[in-house]
Amino acid sequence: AYVESKRPFVGYWVYLLVEAIYTAPAYCNWQGAALLSREGQLLGIGSLAVGEAGGQGAVPGNLFVPIDAMKPVLGDFIANGRATAKPRPWLGISSQEVQGKVIVTRVNSEGPADAAGLRAGDIIVGCGDQPVTGQADLYTRLWKSGDAGVEVTLEVLKGNRIEPVRVRTIARESHFRQRPVF
Repeated sequence: AYVESKRPFVGYWVYLLVEAIYTAPAYCNWQGAALLSREGQLLGIGSLAVGEAGGQGAVPGNLFVPIDAMKPVLGDFIANGRATAKPRPWLGISSQEVQGKVIVTRVNSEGPADAAGLRAGDIIVGCGDQPVTGQADLYTRLWKSGDAGVEVTLEVLKGNRIEPVRVRTIARESHFRQRPVF
């Protein structure tokens, strides 16, 4: 495989890599694969198949998380199986960016956004009294607002009017952790 590009990656599930590594051709067994330099240096760990590795068109390939992005949390992962830093705030939505607008495509049942009244089809146009210019901007503003549990105000286009929606964020893992069944 060859490195086709290095650029941001934004996922609809509230995932952001400032500089992901894209390779081509696509390879079906990419998950967890090591991306090595010609000298044998570890550059990244395989994560996703992508439709646009080159960034200029539909060249399928694979996305690798740069090893430098993993170094700060690697010790925690080895020792604890997860990062031990305070969790980032999470809204409980999936979204899609269309021409710089963040459209809510899914709201997690019983999540923070659901409790606040966000619905699929709503368009998030602002966060904390600042306009939002896309998914990466929304995630960055959300994560800078504080730790999980912070309340954020989103400006949301619902139908034909913009409404402020206050959302009390939570840690993502607390929502998806299995609950005991008796």
